[in-house]
Amino acid sequence: MSSAYSRRAWLKTSVISGAALALMPRGIEAQTTGQPVKPIKLSGNENAYGFSPKAKQTVIDSLADGSRYADPAAVRKLEERIAAREGLKPENVVLATGSGEILCMAALAFGKNEIVAPTPTFPTLMTYAEKLGAVVKSVPLNSKFEHDLEALERGVSDKTSLVYTCNPNNPTASMTPNDALRAFCTETAKKAPVFIDEAYLEYTTEGARNSMVDLVRKGENVIVSRTFSKIYGMAGLRVGYALARADLVQKLRNFRMTWLNHISIRAALAAYDDQAFVEDSRKKNGTVRREFLGFLDGMKLRYAPTDANFVWVNVGPGKTDLGDRLKAHNILLGNPRPPEADWVRITIGTPAEMGALTKALRMLIGV
Repeated sequence: MSSAYSRRAWLKTSVISGAALALMPRGIEAQTTGQPVKPIKLSGNENAYGFSPKAKQTVIDSLADGSRYADPAAVRKLEERIAAREGLKPENVVLATGSGEILCMAALAFGKNEIVAPTPTFPTLMTYAEKLGAVVKSVPLNSKFEHDLEALERGVSDKTSLVYTCNPNNPTASMTPNDALRAFCTETAKKAPVFIDEAYLEYTTEGARNSMVDLVRKGENVIVSRTFSKIYGMAGLRVGYALARADLVQKLRNFRMTWLNHISIRAALAAYDDQAFVEDSRKKNGTVRREFLGFLDGMKLRYAPTDANFVWVNVGPGKTDLGDRLKAHNILLGNPRPPEADWVRITIGTPAEMGALTKALRMLIGV
């Protein structure tokens, strides 16, 4: 056996072994390497159960082609797979490196004048548009933490170039009733494009009914964004997409900024077909979420209604340093930020992770 061949074989084995180690669940890695256990991360709304085993294997199998750009055929295949499931055509789908890029693409394509959006909500699109000179009209949520649809509609003017909504909303996790939101989108879309961010849709118990994708099928002036970062557990691999009328998709596509990732596209195809993993993640999340809400009830802490994988909790005044204090317990939560300084967003983790959190919260803010 030649030395060159031996080196190549060693390199391949090392790369695959390293990738497999990186994909191990938290705790196994510590047992294997002897390194300290990673912090309990409850700040990013990621899937606590990782990502599909089928997608993991696809990542490992694809490493050998990591020097290549994404295969256009694989990109087209994912677009076709998504379109078929949603009752659309491939020209109604645009892929991007996470829905974060979709949000920036929408800001570039539609957000140059005036954007009407709820507050608090996920700010990326509006922040990006403001850098382009756009004016953002912020409309507070109602007392139920839902979008105040009447106020949003009143905010739309002849200058409005985009209306943004997020359902379930981030950071509050609250759902706006689907029938009311659908009626709002239908009417408002006559005046300006309506963007609906559905990053957490798959966590809801009635995902298909909660989606506004039926308005896309009807050819309405509506854009729906989704992501593989949340329930599919692929936040680090960066794949997102938008669903819209073909002309709207083309406007978005004109502003796509980066090359799609070869390994990520293959992994997304495998993950998209593994609906058993998605359903298992939804059920596990629902069980742990109910238990955590019961804990909050027992602590007499107020929270917004949630059907997602995170909770918006009022931890009370004077707790703006809660995130820093939790770091001492190896838990990453993030500090509350003004103007909602009494509130903090908490990701639903595994039972063990939430057990560690509840123990720490009893010590830090217990009654």
